[in-house]
Amino acid sequence: GIGGSNPNKCFGTVAASGGLNIRANPDASSAIVGALTDGSYVELLAKTTGTPVSGNSNWFRVSNPNGYVSAYYIRVAAGSNQPWCN
Repeated sequence: GIGGSNPNKCFGTVAASGGLNIRANPDASSAIVGALTDGSYVELLAKTTGTPVSGNSNWFRVSNPNGYVSAYYIRVAAGSNQPWCN
């Protein structure tokens, strides 16, 4: 893509000072399947609705490991052109 952007991809940065758990389902009570450190740059594969975290009910699906992270703790990167991403 122009300027390094890719219209087929969506990326974000983790904004959670203690790190961010990756959950098996879009639910804060779901099993933890992994974790991301604060400042991690991660590819977001899809957005779905789940249990609200601080009033935000959006969750992103990530891979490696496959699971979900609360959108509350993700800052979507510039150049992420998927309509569902923002």
